[in-house]
Amino acid sequence: MLNLLLDASMGIADFQCRQLLKDKYHRLAPIFPPGTNVALDDWERGQDLIDFANGVDLTATIGWLNDVQW
Repeated sequence: MLNLLLDASMGIADFQCRQLLKDKYHRLAPIFPPGTNVALDDWERGQDLIDFANGVDLTATIGWLNDVQW
């Protein structure tokens, strides 16, 4: 139930930002593979998080950064 509430508030914030900022908003939100859970205080899994982050495809984000007109 807690995950549902957290996901809902994130979804609302994402919707609001998209409505207000239009093309000046881009969300980078990679999703862990199914079955992967890392507790917020599990510092021993730091290398796993770094490895995951290094594998995230940033092509769309880099393209958006290059195209956005501030």
